[in-house]
Amino acid sequence: MGRPRSAAPTIIQVEFDSRQGNCTGLGRMVYEVIRITCHNEAALTRLVLEGKLAGACVDELDKCWHDAPASTLLIDLTSVSFIDDRGKQLLKRMHDNGATLISSSIMSRCLIEELDS
Repeated sequence: MGRPRSAAPTIIQVEFDSRQGNCTGLGRMVYEVIRITCHNEAALTRLVLEGKLAGACVDELDKCWHDAPASTLLIDLTSVSFIDDRGKQLLKRMHDNGATLISSSIMSRCLIEELDS
């Protein structure tokens, strides 16, 4: 018998359309996009984030956090390109509640070091 296989990951991709005017008078669409992939593994739940953690995307991550099984939570921020203040506050709450934050990107590692201190 081999090692038990984990279930296929759950992927949530959210696009939010924010309208902003610009000098030419033409409407410009600004998208806040995040992809959250949830890997439920035997010993832990891993949330892999990709994109911008800003605006309504913060609410989506909060929902995923509360929906995650009550096991060890690992949050991978390697592919996050931007984090607004609300996103930082949520990550701090998650960290304070036992979630482990990891990243190989400099921006996210700096945030993680700030939260660890």
